[in-house]
Amino acid sequence: MLNKVIAILDDDAAVRALLKEILEAENYEVIPASTVQEFRVIMRERAVDLFIIDVILPESNGLQVAQDIRRTSDVGIIVLTGQKTEIDTVLGLEIGADDYVTKPFRVRELRARVKSVIRRSEPRPPDRIARLHDQGLATGPHEIGGWRLDVGRKRILSPEGILVDLSESEFSAFVVLLQARGRTVSREKLLAELRGTDWSAGERLVDGIISRLRKKLATTGRPSPIRTVRGIGYASILSQTDDFG
Repeated sequence: MLNKVIAILDDDAAVRALLKEILEAENYEVIPASTVQEFRVIMRERAVDLFIIDVILPESNGLQVAQDIRRTSDVGIIVLTGQKTEIDTVLGLEIGADDYVTKPFRVRELRARVKSVIRRSEPRPPDRIARLHDQGLATGPHEIGGWRLDVGRKRILSPEGILVDLSESEFSAFVVLLQARGRTVSREKLLAELRGTDWSAGERLVDGIISRLRKKLATTGRPSPIRTVRGIGYASILSQTDDFG
């Protein structure tokens, strides 16, 4: 079995060397980069299983790099932050990171979080999309409250025909809410459906996915079809067809 590949973006040579030593001892293939330009070359040329990105970079913002990755990929992302407050970690999870590690980090904690993100980023059979295929819902758009879902391409069309491309996690979260038929879905339930219950970022990961989903849906000019049930979770306000789920 091929080793998992981890790409690191950090301008601090000592941090890169330490991360490389720790992770290679766990049999990961580690590719370090000191600049965003080097990092983007790695992104283009290598199949990567996990990205570790420092938030503070001389020529860029690590959170922006993470957001760029998440627009097109569900590959695991861990952000490194030296901040004592939770601002960077919350922002990181909202824009698409799966977890965070605060500098200076403990070796045992880093190993555990890397292992968790890589494991949970792998497909879980049978996943939500696979079950939709089994139900015969992967062929053709399916209309729910005027919105049309294309399961095969993981995208939706607004009632006005505006296209919204979603990541696997965003599309799966939307499907989970739709299949609840207006009932509230707890954060714990969404977490279990999307990634499994063994996830260190927990409820913040779910909130980040829903936040990104809402922002993408808002580009259509329509009100969000997702409502927050304070203290519990989320629900869809769309009318649902009888044959969906």
